Amino acid sequence: MRTSPLICRYTRVTAAALLSVAALLWVSPCGAQQVRVTRITCASGVHLTVRDAPLSEVLQRMATALNFQLRFESAADPRVSFDATAQPGDLVTRLTGAVNVSTILRHNPRCPGRNRLVYVWVLPASSGGAVVAARNEPPRNTPMQDWQVEQGIEAHLRAHGLSPATP
Repeated sequence: MRTSPLICRYTRVTAAALLSVAALLWVSPCGAQQVRVTRITCASGVHLTVRDAPLSEVLQRMATALNFQLRFESAADPRVSFDATAQPGDLVTRLTGAVNVSTILRHNPRCPGRNRLVYVWVLPASSGGAVVAARNEPPRNTPMQDWQVEQGIEAHLRAHGLSPATP
């Protein structure tokens, strides 16, 4: 009895699909950490996708993919989950958050007007023990800037026929 070519083809396709699924499960088991670094364009930068991976591993994968040097000296190695597209230096800054990090950027000859990461150094925590979070407050005006603002408001009011209020 001869087997139909259609059945043979169906069996080969099914076997190939099963092997693909098995390979995928073997490489990345459910719940395992994942780090993907994908170069997009000069303007867009890099797409970084991280799921529950140690910061040191994420930075090491970025260093390998983007060809920069990494020195990780921090005792803290938080697990991170992250998904963003940006320039590599911005991604490192956003990814490291409260960790003390220093970066060196240089002009990128492949992408005019853009910089490339050359060196990332994750520093050990300060010996003082206390970590001070930076505040995102706008800078305060100097007295001269305040005076200039007041003068501009008064000039605008006079230009529209209104008299400025006097204190």
